Amino acid sequence: MLNRMYFAAFCPSDLETCQRAFDRLCAQQHFDRTSAKAEHLAGVVLFLFHNGITDEADLFDAASAASRFAPLVHKAVNSMANALGE
Repeated sequence: MLNRMYFAAFCPSDLETCQRAFDRLCAQQHFDRTSAKAEHLAGVVLFLFHNGITDEADLFDAASAASRFAPLVHKAVNSMANALGE
């Protein structure tokens, strides 16, 4: 059996799963689907799906959790970059 993780392209049903999870996340977090925050969220959804979280409910839960921690991670990375740059 071929594993979808070896392919860069997603099949239509994969994209539908990701789209439904993304739409639910945008509604939950009150994001405009065309905003920069939503674009970042879409990247998170696709990354998680590509890395094996293919069940829609699990994808929603994982992306929701990841988005809650993203600002903290971003702040930590910026602090480390600033410290290394000085």
